[in-house]
Amino acid sequence: MTTTFFTPDADNVEFHMAVDFIENTQRHIFLTGKAGSGKTSFLKYIRRNTKKQMIVATPTSVEAVNVGGITLHSLFQLPFEPFVPNEGGERRLTYYLRMSNEKLAVLRMLEVLVIDDVNMLRADVLDAIDLILRRVRHNSAPFGGVQMVYIGDLFQLPPVIKDDEQYLLRHYYNSLFFFHSHVIKRCPPVYIELKNVYRQHDRAFVDFLNEIRCGNLSAGDMRLLNSRYIPSFSPLDGSKYIMLTAHNYRANRINTEALERLRGEMRCYTGILSGEFAEHAMPADMNLVLKVGAQVMFVKNDATDKRRYCNGQLAVVTRLADDAVFVYPEGAEREVGVERERWRNLRYVYDKKQYIIDEEEVGSFMQFPLRLAWAVTIRRSRGLTFGRVVLDVAKAFVPGQIYVALSRCRSFDGLVLSSPVKIEALQTDPYVQQFGRCELPLGVTRGLLQEEKMKFCRFKLLQAFDWSPLFRGLWDWRNLVHRKKLLSAVEVIILVDLLEKALKEQQNIAARFVSRLGATIDYSQQTGDFTATKTAVQRAVEYFHAALCREILVPVDKRINEVQFDRRKKTYRKLLENYRAVVARFMHGLCNLEYGGFPLVEGLSVPPIPPVTLEVKAENTK
Repeated sequence: MTTTFFTPDADNVEFHMAVDFIENTQRHIFLTGKAGSGKTSFLKYIRRNTKKQMIVATPTSVEAVNVGGITLHSLFQLPFEPFVPNEGGERRLTYYLRMSNEKLAVLRMLEVLVIDDVNMLRADVLDAIDLILRRVRHNSAPFGGVQMVYIGDLFQLPPVIKDDEQYLLRHYYNSLFFFHSHVIKRCPPVYIELKNVYRQHDRAFVDFLNEIRCGNLSAGDMRLLNSRYIPSFSPLDGSKYIMLTAHNYRANRINTEALERLRGEMRCYTGILSGEFAEHAMPADMNLVLKVGAQVMFVKNDATDKRRYCNGQLAVVTRLADDAVFVYPEGAEREVGVERERWRNLRYVYDKKQYIIDEEEVGSFMQFPLRLAWAVTIRRSRGLTFGRVVLDVAKAFVPGQIYVALSRCRSFDGLVLSSPVKIEALQTDPYVQQFGRCELPLGVTRGLLQEEKMKFCRFKLLQAFDWSPLFRGLWDWRNLVHRKKLLSAVEVIILVDLLEKALKEQQNIAARFVSRLGATIDYSQQTGDFTATKTAVQRAVEYFHAALCREILVPVDKRINEVQFDRRKKTYRKLLENYRAVVARFMHGLCNLEYGGFPLVEGLSVPPIPPVTLEVKAENTK
């Protein structure tokens, strides 16, 4: 099976600029754009092509499954109560913060955190994430030095919060939008908006949607919009219309009544759960009830290279079998046999062998990628495109809902309103409008990008000679000794003291080198000649490579060999092996230093762990 990957439009300046900011700078960015401008495609592209250690997270579980990410609450083990940004709130959050060594390793390895659907992220949650990352990474910089990428359209669905929680937080935040968090005030992101719209090709309709998005509709625009109100129109007359409604119960009732009107046998397909997969995160119905003639919608793209259907495409059920559902997709030339698809519930783990953050499946859900689709909620329709839509927005209760619904339409001609729209329902939050004015002119943003790229290259070089990660590993040992009664506690402390003494001497030498290296890099950037920088870095890495092998790896490897087969010292052995991985990762970084894509170090590699000898095994088994 081959897979077709997304290729970005070469003329999409903002798309490529955002990629450049992520890959070659440390700056936080906010990537936004109108509905259909390619935000989801951008996320898929950057995940597939980034060289950085990246995690994708979302505020809600359904969106996490759809984008192949994880929820923010799961990633950071956040409580579901609001975070109050004061001393008491920080103490409470820290008190309940309990993370495994695996989770700590992932968050300390993290370089880029992408938050998708950031328009639904509350300000207090972002401040809580900032606090956790600073504490876990022992770094006072915002988010502990992690680069943040926020993706979303603030003119769509806003954060959701209970009335009592909103009353509590109103004393601390101007609004609940993420941009009013305290951490954003300290480090505002670069505002980048994708300009090209790929969903609609009618320029007039695109402009009309933009007026709605920004809350700039005139009286004439309102008359034009309400001209699509057709009181007698029914989507159940056999034509392929889908109704978008604000409420779940209404969509379910419409679908149930329409299904019951069909003749023929009703068949129920039960989904298959494996491992951990929350019911509220299921992207399809656990019990999918169908009849021949039912109008359905695909909830996933075709995983094969045939691309027979896509997410959001309407279809009609033609046949029902045990292991397949046959449908006739809208716009297709023939019937398609649909099989069960598989969705994964992921968590992020640290791969000690490759020194990377990797994905691990903890559960899965299998079901036919179909949903009854005479009606669907506006929330469920996000990211989808329909040719013919009936909007039931009389009871829209969340700002941005009507804009989301309207932007699902491919054209104005395919739109029908079940009730007139009042201009009050299209009002845009003034805070969102104000934040939207943060976008800089394109030329200014380009200049900022070049400036930040030079800063990033300099920062990465200087950061490589910071011994903090090696010290943190030893501090974790000490903390573990204090929390648990280890059989090898004395041995651990003796080894920690030995390694810490050696590291302090190396760090002092590294600090003096870094002070000279900064001036060398500045000179190279001014002249364009990096010979002196490369020579200095090569010599320094050769020295520290030998010192780390001799003073750190040798004693650690020796102890690994000595306790390899002693079951009583299993925890101690794991400590040694984990720290061995930390040192190896650090050395791996030194041996692969580069500047602007050009390698600065040649001829060095991280040595493997020595094999366990038979003599040690025999000695421990006596």
